[in-house]
Amino acid sequence: MEYQEAILPFSTKEETSHQPAVRNANARIAGSIAAAFTLGAAGAVAFTSRSHSPAVPVQAAPADQAPEKSGDAQIIKFDTAAIKAADIKIETVRISTSTTNISVPGTVTTSPNRTAKITPPVAGKVVRIYASLGDSVRAGQPLAALDSIDIAQAHAAVRQAQSAVLQANAALNTARAQTREAHARQTAAEATLLRQRQLAQAGAFSQGPLAAAQSEVSQAQADLAQSQSELQTLTSAAERAERLFNQGVVSRVDMEQAQAAMTQSRARADQASTRVSLSKQALNREQTIHAGSLLDKQAIQTAEAEVRSSVAAAGTAVSQTKAAAATLQAAKIAVATAQANLSALGGGQSGEGGSGLIILKAPMSGVITERQATIGEAVERSTSLFQIENLNSVMVNANVPEDQIGKVRVGQRASVKVSAYPDQRFSGVIDSLGSRVDEKTRALPVRLLVENRNGHLRPEMFASASLGVGDATSGIVVPSSAIDDDGPDRFVYVEKSGGFEKRAVQLGATTHDNAVVTSGLKAGERIVVDGAFILKSESKKDELKGDDD
Repeated sequence: MEYQEAILPFSTKEETSHQPAVRNANARIAGSIAAAFTLGAAGAVAFTSRSHSPAVPVQAAPADQAPEKSGDAQIIKFDTAAIKAADIKIETVRISTSTTNISVPGTVTTSPNRTAKITPPVAGKVVRIYASLGDSVRAGQPLAALDSIDIAQAHAAVRQAQSAVLQANAALNTARAQTREAHARQTAAEATLLRQRQLAQAGAFSQGPLAAAQSEVSQAQADLAQSQSELQTLTSAAERAERLFNQGVVSRVDMEQAQAAMTQSRARADQASTRVSLSKQALNREQTIHAGSLLDKQAIQTAEAEVRSSVAAAGTAVSQTKAAAATLQAAKIAVATAQANLSALGGGQSGEGGSGLIILKAPMSGVITERQATIGEAVERSTSLFQIENLNSVMVNANVPEDQIGKVRVGQRASVKVSAYPDQRFSGVIDSLGSRVDEKTRALPVRLLVENRNGHLRPEMFASASLGVGDATSGIVVPSSAIDDDGPDRFVYVEKSGGFEKRAVQLGATTHDNAVVTSGLKAGERIVVDGAFILKSESKKDELKGDDD
């Protein structure tokens, strides 16, 4: 039988290697007391406490403390000072839960999940070593540094990709600025077109040229009338001068000057006449344009052409922006790819700067049990440099007999003992069951996961595994140290006023540590759980006195 430690009334963990010594002392003391009383000696009895306290003399109970008979119950009187001096430990009896156990042999091994081999992620040369064989390391602690060309190239690829991102980002900003300018131009062109249409609807574009043409015709006609009047006057003057010359009144020079003035005036009159003709033609053209609203249409068409041009420019700018954004995204993906490649090579957070150095770190906490790394050595990815084992928990490979297989299952609680620590139990749980029974031993391999935080369990130790099987039952469970074996009978010492009652009890299943009391004791009573041999000695003295009488 084994009992759940969480609800035991007595701390079985307190059991130490002192118990065998205590039992031997018990036997020796009982024998000494019997011999002492046979010889009539009345001296002190030395005893050894469970905690290895120095020997304390226990005086025989005075006359008023001698063992008494109360009906069938024997009362052993002990005062408080004597109890304290004897280091007698008393505890209250409670109902506890117990389970049936089977004990099977096993061997301690390391857990596969608690062992790690450290190999480099890339080929390189060992340049530093930070840990040695036998060192305790924590997860993430540096173990060694390697110099790798692959890591250096991966760092260069990351830097190049990051530079491409910066360039793509600058190009995107430029394209966005051009897009904003193109949209502003388009907005202005659309506003101009709207205004031109409004002016064209009012005839503003053709009205001005028509008025100017009409003014030009009027001015040309006025100039023509003036030049014709001047020509007529100068013609009359030239004719008169010619008559007077013929009459000898004026000289030839005067006549020729008058004729020259007339010729110039005629030329001006001709020019004025041509101007009138041209201005009329222009007026006719403007009238035709005005009648067909051609200038209005031309102004609108010009504004529409500007709108189309600005829209096209905006579209081009938008396309360039999208292309720049796509280029930037591709550059970012290239950076991520380069960084992922660097990380895959182990040069991410484990690397130093942008060099080819890579730091190998412990993947878990534990002890370095192997070290193959040597400074200056060229290593490959398959080279094992270190091995780390974490012995905070270990596996115990046990073998369950074939007739007990049906009682075990994964998840059941278990405990383990080893010869190196005979009075210490290590708690665990059934982790897995084998798939077949060994044909020679007729036993099923069972693997236990066992806690080993103090590091006492070492690989390849032989062990004895206690597996909890069956349903839990409730009852009174007391430490084995509380049971007094007296021939075929079993007794416990129950605390009474001024002493202890030696009471017979019936036991059920027992183990090295505990015993189930089936009758003779009830919950709430207080019994001696350590130092019972002192009371047994007092009881023997009473029996010896009775024999002498």
